[in-house]
Amino acid sequence: MPLPMHGMKPAVVPPTALSASLMLPALSRRTHHSRCRPANHVPVQRKAPVLRMAATLRADSPTHHGETALFDWLVQQCATPACPKVERRYVSDDVGYCLVATKEVAPDEVILSVPLTAAITSEGVDESRWSTHMAIELLERQSGSCQPWLDALPVHVDLPWLYWSDAELAELQEEDTIAEAGQLRAVFESACQELEGRFARQQVAWALSLVHSRSFVMKGCHVWLPGIDMCNHTLANNAGIRCVRSPGSCQGASAVEEVCPPQAAAVGSQEPDRFELVAEERGIAAGEEVTISYGSWPSDVFLLFFGFVPASNPHDSAVLFYDLFDLSSFQQRLVGPAAADETEESAWAAVVATVQQLETQLGHQDFRRMAATAAGIDARLLDAAQALLLAGRGSTSGQPMSLPAFLRLRCQELLDSYPTSLQEDQVLLQQLEQQAAAGDGSAALPSGTVRLPQLTAAVRYRLGKKQRCYTADVFLLFFGFVPASNPHDSAVLFYDLFDLSSFQQRLVGPAAADETEESAWAAVVATVQQLEAQLGHQDFRRMAATAAGIDARLLDAAQALLLAGRGSTSGQPDELLDSYPTSLQEDQVLLQQLEQQAAAGDGSAALPSGTVRLPQLTAAVRYRLGKKQNLSVVAGMRPAEVREIACDTGTPTQFITNTMSFIKNAAEAVKRDVADLTAKMKKLGKEEEEMSANLVGHLAERIPNLSPEMADPDNAVDDLLDSTFASRYTSTPMSKTTMPLHGAPAHVVYQLITDVRKLDATPALNLASFVTTWMEPEAEKLIHESLAVNYVDTVEYPSSTEIHNRCVTMLAKLWHSPSVPDEGPVDAVGTGCIGSSEAIMLGALSLKKKWEAKRKAEGKEATKPNLVMGAQVHVCWQKFCRYFDVEERYVPAEVGRYVATPELIRDLCDENTIGVAVVFGSTYNGEFEDVEGIDKVLSELNAKHDWGLSIHIDGASGAFVAPFLYPDLKWDFRLDNVASINASGHKYGLVYPGLGWIIWRDATHLPEAMVFWEAYLGTMERSITLNFSKPATNIIAQYYVFLRLGYSGYRKIMMNLDIIRKRLVNALSRTGHFEILSKDIGVPLVAFRLKTVTGSDGKEHHRLYDEFALSDRLRMRGWVLPAYSMPDNAGDVKLMRVTIREDFSIGMADMLVADIEDALKWLDTHFTFSREDINKIAQAQLGRRLSRFDSSILARPPQDDDKQVDVKARRWCWRAIKAADQAIMAKLRAHGATMDLDPRTRFLYVPHTVTFLFLGMLALVYFSHPFHPPQRPVEPTAAAAVAYNNSKVGVWAMVLVYLGYSVVQGPSTRMVRPHPAVWRLVHGIMVCYLLFMTYLLFQNVHDARQFLKHLYPELGVELPEKHYGTNCALYIPGKGVNWQVLHDTIFDEFVVAHTVGWWAKALIIRNYTMLWFISIAFELCEKTLQHWLPNFNECWWDSWVLDVAICNAIGIYTGMWTVRYFKSKQYNWSGISEQPSLLAMAKRSLLQFTPHSWDHFDWQIFSSPKRCVQCFFPVGIILLFEVNHFFLKFVLWVPPSNPLNTYRLIILALFALPGIKEYYEFLESDAKNIFTKLGTFAWLAMAIAVVETLICIKFSKGLFPQPWPTHVLWAWGIASVVFTVTFGTWCWRFYVLGKRLAGGRSVSARQKTQ
Repeated sequence: MPLPMHGMKPAVVPPTALSASLMLPALSRRTHHSRCRPANHVPVQRKAPVLRMAATLRADSPTHHGETALFDWLVQQCATPACPKVERRYVSDDVGYCLVATKEVAPDEVILSVPLTAAITSEGVDESRWSTHMAIELLERQSGSCQPWLDALPVHVDLPWLYWSDAELAELQEEDTIAEAGQLRAVFESACQELEGRFARQQVAWALSLVHSRSFVMKGCHVWLPGIDMCNHTLANNAGIRCVRSPGSCQGASAVEEVCPPQAAAVGSQEPDRFELVAEERGIAAGEEVTISYGSWPSDVFLLFFGFVPASNPHDSAVLFYDLFDLSSFQQRLVGPAAADETEESAWAAVVATVQQLETQLGHQDFRRMAATAAGIDARLLDAAQALLLAGRGSTSGQPMSLPAFLRLRCQELLDSYPTSLQEDQVLLQQLEQQAAAGDGSAALPSGTVRLPQLTAAVRYRLGKKQRCYTADVFLLFFGFVPASNPHDSAVLFYDLFDLSSFQQRLVGPAAADETEESAWAAVVATVQQLEAQLGHQDFRRMAATAAGIDARLLDAAQALLLAGRGSTSGQPDELLDSYPTSLQEDQVLLQQLEQQAAAGDGSAALPSGTVRLPQLTAAVRYRLGKKQNLSVVAGMRPAEVREIACDTGTPTQFITNTMSFIKNAAEAVKRDVADLTAKMKKLGKEEEEMSANLVGHLAERIPNLSPEMADPDNAVDDLLDSTFASRYTSTPMSKTTMPLHGAPAHVVYQLITDVRKLDATPALNLASFVTTWMEPEAEKLIHESLAVNYVDTVEYPSSTEIHNRCVTMLAKLWHSPSVPDEGPVDAVGTGCIGSSEAIMLGALSLKKKWEAKRKAEGKEATKPNLVMGAQVHVCWQKFCRYFDVEERYVPAEVGRYVATPELIRDLCDENTIGVAVVFGSTYNGEFEDVEGIDKVLSELNAKHDWGLSIHIDGASGAFVAPFLYPDLKWDFRLDNVASINASGHKYGLVYPGLGWIIWRDATHLPEAMVFWEAYLGTMERSITLNFSKPATNIIAQYYVFLRLGYSGYRKIMMNLDIIRKRLVNALSRTGHFEILSKDIGVPLVAFRLKTVTGSDGKEHHRLYDEFALSDRLRMRGWVLPAYSMPDNAGDVKLMRVTIREDFSIGMADMLVADIEDALKWLDTHFTFSREDINKIAQAQLGRRLSRFDSSILARPPQDDDKQVDVKARRWCWRAIKAADQAIMAKLRAHGATMDLDPRTRFLYVPHTVTFLFLGMLALVYFSHPFHPPQRPVEPTAAAAVAYNNSKVGVWAMVLVYLGYSVVQGPSTRMVRPHPAVWRLVHGIMVCYLLFMTYLLFQNVHDARQFLKHLYPELGVELPEKHYGTNCALYIPGKGVNWQVLHDTIFDEFVVAHTVGWWAKALIIRNYTMLWFISIAFELCEKTLQHWLPNFNECWWDSWVLDVAICNAIGIYTGMWTVRYFKSKQYNWSGISEQPSLLAMAKRSLLQFTPHSWDHFDWQIFSSPKRCVQCFFPVGIILLFEVNHFFLKFVLWVPPSNPLNTYRLIILALFALPGIKEYYEFLESDAKNIFTKLGTFAWLAMAIAVVETLICIKFSKGLFPQPWPTHVLWAWGIASVVFTVTFGTWCWRFYVLGKRLAGGRSVSARQKTQ
């Protein structure tokens, strides 16, 4: 069945050679993959959600090799370029495959070319059998040469008429569409009968689905083009199709003009007729999907022939009338029977007569499927309906009916005919999409169980139809027309003055109760004649509304009509919207719910009619929602007279996009017209006044959504727009000082406030705050659920009070309060507060009240209280003293002492002291004050003077730390004088901000004066807080954390924080830039300050920047790292503080240190010198501040002609800054400008390049005897001996000179122990060894052996190899255990070396997997090569038991134990001079040979195939070194006892440690996309391994004549096959399948977010 039967005429599109939109509706080019759904209608990006039907991949879907075969086949079959610039790429399970440009495609460039001979066509076949014919040809091609193309085809296309059940089709709610599906199903059955015996039914279904979804029509001939059918669909396509005809071709334009403008080939060309896929004008970028347009078709075509329904189809249509009989029947139903006794036969006869009359009047044109589209209402329908209304009865009341009202009633009838409403479909569609995302596959309906994808498509389909009807209705209601997408189109509001006058008469109503139709018509004629006389006999036909506005003729005529006659009405009922079963909003909510269910993975939905599959139901809801939305875009608005907006009807503008602006202008015009009209009506008498009142009431009633907003000129109607940034609120300033007069939509306000907060710091990076910034989702859920709970309402929310009391008891128990004994009644005294500030106020008040009561009881004055505390207290203590008239007595801070001490507190106490405030966790450096010492002092004072002094512990930070980190530290109620303790639950209590706690020792320490009892809401409530109402959220959250973590959980967290603190302290100390001011025992924070630098003059200098400059620099990286000054006498001490919170990990600490180092490097080269600092220096040196003229010293040195400034001051400041600048730059060049060097070892770490050069030259002069060269002996033998000796000495001198150069100027590594020079020496030795081996490589084997005799004369003699496998018997019959073999094997000279070597390997590699792989692999190498090297011929128990299971295992496990020891060790080094004794100095000197720090190697071997290969590459290098050791001994005749073997092993061990480290860092930089080069040690190691291997290969020629054993070849062959299959499978699953799954997950995530 041809596709054109499903839609209207295609829109006229400008003819362009590359415009894919010229394709006919039948261009059913489907996506080349079996997903049967196009790309999103937003091109490429796929932002708009499109519900795509699921399909199954073929079992033989092509791999990458298959893709190559497909394009090779296209090149062979077609004129496709030999190297096409496209490839077929898999996107996801939801989208399937797409065609992607691999290179940039220029405009008009040919992408693919398909000759007509390669296509499948229906040429010469009857139209009723076209699909069957093409299906047969497709099935027959399965055995031909088209296999690569056929492999790329899908298993099936989920077309409704082919694969949907009756229940699923019924969900479309469109009888015409269901009928068409039935006709197509009949075609399928006919094809099955025709092909029975030749092809299976499943094969026929597969072929027909592909034929219908991938073919297009050319003048009645259906064509399917292989290759081009791979393109996906989008309306904004970047490619198109054109036809190229060869000269003289009979095809011509007749065959292709409906596809694209044909283009003739070059004259003389013999190329066949072909279709070309070409790029559009903008071209195609590399990596961009190649898309074409399938045509501008309604959802009917997309659903029936493509198997999907677009989420938003601008070309969808809603058929209002199927033919003239349908139109006439509706008009007859609307008017009613002509007579009471009218029969069905007579009514039908009247319909037939009316149709015949219309056909005669309008001509016998095609009036089938008259629809409403986005472009407007079908012109055929407008003509037919207008003629019908003018010819017959127009309304139920006998009054003539306007065309818009007629069409609106039809829209109402259509919407009422659907089983579900627009709103229900929207909600249902949303639910279906949610169920689909959750993985549900079906849904149960009354008609049966349906699959979810099919149900979703059906709901979406019917939703679109309803939205289209709804749109048409609303625009008819408000504007009297449906807006057109054509900017030059118009909607006729009134066809002539008679139409206008009739509408006014219907609006007002009959003039009298007995007014007849004839008299009403006569009144209309009289009104028209009056208007013509008043306005002139101009042409008033077809007065329309265009994109530019309302026709000026209509405005003039309507204004004159309203002023001349009756102009109001009592209001007509809303005939359409009020009659809907469900509203537009209900359908929208339903659609959202279905989409949410689909995202959640539900597969079905329950309806009153039964359970349906979710995708099908979603599609059906979306389909019917579209109908209703297209009936009313501006639901609730009513017609209004508009003036002063007349315009030229021919002006082309975008009416659709300006609709809301038009509504706003219309509303303002209506307001003005109402006011003007009311003023004029007052002059015309009582009747006119009533008319005006009725008109105002009518407008208020008929425009509910614009009232009272329309009465407010400051309120814009554009709020109807749903887009946040399209509303007027984003273009007007936010109210900052005055409450706005009018509100704004919630989502707009949310966005505006979010924008204001975007410049705030990230809470996790705010290292200035102690406040908790992270809680578990369950805790946040509890907080959200209790946001509305007021804690003081104890009767209404008794659980909150109970939870509060439990928390108080737990804290009292934690702090060892005597009111909570281990046994007996519990009477904890405390309360929750709004932070520690309120808690401190309460604690200090209790001290004051208790002191006052004591003084009054003793009859003493109580008017001069004072409070003793350290200068580092929180500001809330100052507030308390000022609010409650208490004298502040501070213990001043000093440099080196930043907290109060017991003795200093003793000096400040007297009889008026109410108590002592002890800060348990300073906010400056986290230090704990000596609570136990202060308690002892107060006990002595109380015993001596009876002052009754008590302590309040300000444990805002420390009270939640000490019980878990330092349980044995006495600071709490275990001390007799501690009266109360406060803590911040929102700090280390791990609760979000807003919670503090205070606990009193017992009830006696809480004065009764502070306890209030109040009758509140019918109950007596106790209150001891400063505030009244407060939320219960944080109290509940605190209880959650207590239960969630428990004591062990809190302890673990605090221990983790302390570990991170120690790591950060060590890292900052290692930089050498900082002095740590925080203490080891205290709050988990790190306080530090910058050290001074030593200038070239040997004196200490302050930097040209301070901690505040460093803080500002770090803020650029997002870190909020506060810089501040210490109080009082320590005010010159500037410091910075890092607060370690629960969400501050070790990784963040490492990043912070790296950023600090980067910031220091930047500051070191971009010096800052504040004006304040300059003035301080000038005041000290010159006795005055610098003037504004002096500030130029920062830009240039002073000149002699500077007359306006103090030249002396200028010169001094300039010299001071330059001196400091030079000192810092000198230290920077010295590699580590600010590193503190130990005085005793300073000489070893300061470069002595000139000194070393001088000493080296002296050594050369001394040993080379340049001034007294020795004489050459005359005797030849002696002369030869001298020459030989000189040559050896010269070579060794050359080596030593190079090694000396390496020590002084060689490249440094991160290895610093025992000294960096040692590793520079190792680097030089490696280079010399590489050069030595390279020299040997270019010798023959004999010369190489003889050359080694120059090193050791005993070499050069062939050595017998020791056989370890000659006698493997452990037990000899008759003799017992073979102890001799065991003794010789176990006590071999290499057993201990073997174990030590594996211990060293473990220290270097630090990974069990790699170590055991090397261990086993080397034994396999021995077994493989033992037929060549007798040394490898070992007993089985020697290889696998002694070597692997004992020696290797001992070495590996002891080595890894050593690794764990070094990893867990705390590195906090101090200099030798800082050691207290000679023994300690000696120990520190020995520790210089231990690691300075230890790095953890996380190899992540099996994280990916690439990483696995990268990790096992050094394993292969190590195996090469191991095997080369034995081969080099064998071919060069070096015995095992020769020192060369020992030297080589030592060199390998030395360069392996930095080499492995460099290689690991190289891998990590590659994993993080940081491009860096391989380190020098790693590079040299690989080069040495290669050169050694080449020597072994070269010198082994002829030494190993034995052939490879068969069992060895078989074993390695099988192992190679197993490895290849396993590794290949892993690569395929990781790189191919993994990307598909990742793509599917990304699509699902994107759908959820949308």
